[in-house]
Amino acid sequence: MHTGRLIAKKELEEPEVSANGTLRAVIAYDDVIAGKHAMQLLQGMTRSLDGAGEIQVLPWSFNLLADEEWQPLAMNDAEKADLLIIAMSGLRTCAPAVLCWLETAIGRMHENDAAIISLGSLEQSQQSSGLALQKAIQTVAQKAGLAYFSTIIQFNHEDICQRMQQRADMVTPVLDKILHQQTALRT
Repeated sequence: MHTGRLIAKKELEEPEVSANGTLRAVIAYDDVIAGKHAMQLLQGMTRSLDGAGEIQVLPWSFNLLADEEWQPLAMNDAEKADLLIIAMSGLRTCAPAVLCWLETAIGRMHENDAAIISLGSLEQSQQSSGLALQKAIQTVAQKAGLAYFSTIIQFNHEDICQRMQQRADMVTPVLDKILHQQTALRT
């Protein structure tokens, strides 16, 4: 049985690759910022896999995981995953449907020699509700016999918002030109 622990990024740099050479990573995230940090972590982990195989990233937002129509598709992805990254930037509580999905998905991954990584924010780790959520995920992973890792990431919301604004400032003028372009009708 594996125990959850705080880990350094260096310890996560060589994930296992399935027999067909593809690393299947499911990312369950509570917001865009958390999803982005999970992708960055995955990119850092897989740099050492250059040329060794493909990486298939399957992102699922908590909103979709709470939706009954999307749950079976997400469950199918999780059952086949080598890695499940659960990323939460400021989540204090988890919707019961999402927590149920996470518990079921982790329980079904037990045959895969998979690993679970829980990413949380410093703010979340300092709150009892955030710690309880992390502990619940760790307990389910341990019961399934899966490797469990937990790490704290400093989420910089201001930096991300600033980059999104810069991107919008670049794209908006181009879109305005396209949308307001004069077109001549041919007769």
